[in-house]
Amino acid sequence: MMIRPNIIFFMHFCAGIILGYKISFNFELLIFLFCIILFLTIAIYMIGRGRRNLRVLNFLVALLIFGCGFTIASSQKTNLAKIPNYGANIDNIKAAGNIVEYSIEPKILNSRFVVSIDTLRIHGDFYHFRSVNIQLSIKDSIKAEKILKNINVGNRVIFSGNIFIPKRFSNPGAPDYRGYMERENLLGYVSLQKDDFFYIVDDIKEYPEAMVSSLRRDIQQIISAIYSAEHSPMISGVLLGSRSSISDQAVDVYQETGVSHILAISGLHIGIILMILVPFVSRFHIIWRYIILAVLISIFCALAGMNPPAIRASMMFITIFLMKLSNRESDGINALLFSALILLLLNPADLYNVSFQLSFSAASAILILCPFLKDTIGVTPRNRILQYFWNIEILTFSIMIVTLPFVVYHFNSISPLMFIANLAAIPLIFLIVTIAIISLVITFFSFTLSVSIAHLNSSIIDLLSKFLDSLRHIGVERIEVYSISWIIYILYFLAIITVYYLAKNRRINKLLVIPSFILGMLFLIYSNELISQFESRSKECRINFLDVGQGDCAVINFPGGTNVLIDGGNKTTYTDAGKEMILPFLKRSRISQIDYLFVSHSDADHALGIISVLKGVQVKNIYKTLSSDQNPVDLILESEAKKMNIPINYYNQAVIRPEKSAAIFILNSEKKKFDTNNDDSGLIKIVYGTNSILFTGDIGFEAEEYYCKEYGEFLDSDIIKISHHGSKYGSSLEFLKIVSPSFAVISSSRNNLYNHPADETLDRINNVGAKIFRTDYQGAQIFCSNGNEIKIIDWTH
Repeated sequence: MMIRPNIIFFMHFCAGIILGYKISFNFELLIFLFCIILFLTIAIYMIGRGRRNLRVLNFLVALLIFGCGFTIASSQKTNLAKIPNYGANIDNIKAAGNIVEYSIEPKILNSRFVVSIDTLRIHGDFYHFRSVNIQLSIKDSIKAEKILKNINVGNRVIFSGNIFIPKRFSNPGAPDYRGYMERENLLGYVSLQKDDFFYIVDDIKEYPEAMVSSLRRDIQQIISAIYSAEHSPMISGVLLGSRSSISDQAVDVYQETGVSHILAISGLHIGIILMILVPFVSRFHIIWRYIILAVLISIFCALAGMNPPAIRASMMFITIFLMKLSNRESDGINALLFSALILLLLNPADLYNVSFQLSFSAASAILILCPFLKDTIGVTPRNRILQYFWNIEILTFSIMIVTLPFVVYHFNSISPLMFIANLAAIPLIFLIVTIAIISLVITFFSFTLSVSIAHLNSSIIDLLSKFLDSLRHIGVERIEVYSISWIIYILYFLAIITVYYLAKNRRINKLLVIPSFILGMLFLIYSNELISQFESRSKECRINFLDVGQGDCAVINFPGGTNVLIDGGNKTTYTDAGKEMILPFLKRSRISQIDYLFVSHSDADHALGIISVLKGVQVKNIYKTLSSDQNPVDLILESEAKKMNIPINYYNQAVIRPEKSAAIFILNSEKKKFDTNNDDSGLIKIVYGTNSILFTGDIGFEAEEYYCKEYGEFLDSDIIKISHHGSKYGSSLEFLKIVSPSFAVISSSRNNLYNHPADETLDRINNVGAKIFRTDYQGAQIFCSNGNEIKIIDWTH
């Protein structure tokens, strides 16, 4: 049996990385302890290898490997800690550093680059670092074209701008962007505007990284020259790893059919490159053969952007080549683990990278599970073509079994069509990559011929796209999975390992293996639904104020299952609150239907995000202000609602009884029309038992004065959603005194252009004794009412 010590090393090292990111520890003390353990390990080894000493030595080696992972992970957090008020956006910074990464895209405004800064100036104070990264993008097309003509990896640059730093927590179930940034040693994002400066102060070209970057740029230009604008992004994706220019519609098709992995450089593409190269080097001596293959794979990996899957595949193949050259029995598992250890030593944050997780889990499935399943099934078609497709299906099934937990955790959905889609996609991507390489090589001899070959390749790309698009329209929807407990993931892997070893040792019938794996996958997918059948329904009303940036959104869940949505945030060129924030929250909360949707008014920051919500969940009723032919947001919203046959009701004094002990009061009257769109906002009071919440939209002083006279003490509420994001033109003291809230929620974004919330508004809220909650710094705010008292839910822990 082959010895695999890398498995033990890998497990201890990974455990150290995980705890290193979770636990804060004095870095100097950590290095001191690490040195002591290293000294003890060497001392025990020198003393001798008695049984007792061997046990101590094994323990110290395990502790040393664990400590190595812990130390490397901890070291990445020390630089960011130097920055004052880290976590808030930083305005008007000036920085100097070197370009370390450059993404080449056909559309210049999609291009981005990463600068490793060593000097940062914040409001006159200077800070120096060993290495902290800032990601830059350019929003001004003229500036972008000028900069991108001369920029290259290795350039020394200085620039100014505003740093955007995402919050650690935004909404329940949302990704921890701050944690991701800390792991990547990334300070934040800078979007260069017209008034910001950017200068290349040292034009360094001799760095290997700069040479590779220049070569990537030249290849990109050749691709753009011989392929059409429609097809060049696909070729750039499969050869250079530049997939951000692929249209959102195309990416959606690939994702929905479960073959999006072919768009990113991975082991599949490295395998294809090897299959192309092997016939050309087969006549060389074995030593030169493996050296040439290793060099060419390394070059391809560099040109592909050195992404983790490409590095992993390249390192694994090169390790196997080295084993063969040393006359040792090659072992894919040891090679895989060795490459994983090297990658994690270079960047421990890769352990949290979805690409890294999927890449290594898929490779494990290919090396371990796929041969096992072939042996278990014991059926091989005689026909070579059928045999090829049969092997692809077994391979796809093996990969799906092992990668399923990672896919579910990161993407919350799987496609039942992936088996059929991969059956065609993998052979076609082999053709596309092969012909793409040929078309690029031919350009050195005949540009006309290379264009003809590119046309042929474009036809294959179209064939693949049409096939996948037709699959998507069959009507088989993706299976969505949310909020699975980590215990379920552990049980799933334990079950898979148990079945594997029992079948290997002939403790169970091989006929039970495939059904067992399928049952395990079904349990993982439907575990929450199964568990929820045994959970008692909550007897409390839950009020969720979501963080949608500079906009409004609240979700109210009544104990009987009725769901209310008030407003849906904005949709801009860069973000869609409905798609990126509200729908993930609804789906993670297992909410598939909105019974009542209230649009306070038709400003973009309250209404545009609703469009994605209408497409993502079933909406039964919409309540809004009277439509206006002059408001484009109004027209879009009503048009989408009519397409889906959703009834639209216009605000007029009414009482809705969604459930027992609950009522929704619409306080607007169609008889009263204000001068501004903001003042016409829906004023909605929700009552559950003796508790109440008042939603005010963007009303200002005029509307507040009217409602105080019209309703008086009826406005009294426990919670108030402060109007107009805390604008100084709303939330008058007289209005707040009549509402007399215990809690006031302000929904806005950090460092917004309007300086919301205004200091005078905050003073007025404090004057009435309400406790203030802000989504700009605290993220989503959740309250729970049992009908008598209101509790604040700390969902971040």
